[in-house]
Amino acid sequence: MVYYEALYVTQNQFKKIMLRKIPGRSIRVFNIHRYLLTKLVDQERIVTTQSFAVNLGQLTDVLILNAKNGNDSLVYRWLTDKSLTKKVMNELSERYSTQENGYTKIFRLPNADFGKKRAVIELIGNKWPAIEYEFETKIEKQIPRFTF
Repeated sequence: MVYYEALYVTQNQFKKIMLRKIPGRSIRVFNIHRYLLTKLVDQERIVTTQSFAVNLGQLTDVLILNAKNGNDSLVYRWLTDKSLTKKVMNELSERYSTQENGYTKIFRLPNADFGKKRAVIELIGNKWPAIEYEFETKIEKQIPRFTF
């Protein structure tokens, strides 16, 4: 997690965080970040790729930090669903009033058939039951060797 020393983050700094370390750096990726950030605030737990989950954790820190400081214009600007602004300003800023940072948890999921690594990102103290996970040993299949 990144510790933010400045309490106020400008629009350009927030945009740089959103577009950091993502190939393409296009408006499409920028809008995906906004959409995922809105879904995370709404549902408080989502499944996405690991790279998006790490970036969403940083963005959520900045968003809630600005909400705690009373900067509702940035919160209103970056959420696609404008009705969630009240939730961030009232509910989430009160929930994390004693915390300075680290408002999210990220859990890695096992790899599925598709190539992207998946992760679950959730807000701490949400309404969902806790995630239970087990460490299982992976049985490797031996590849038969043919001799001619």
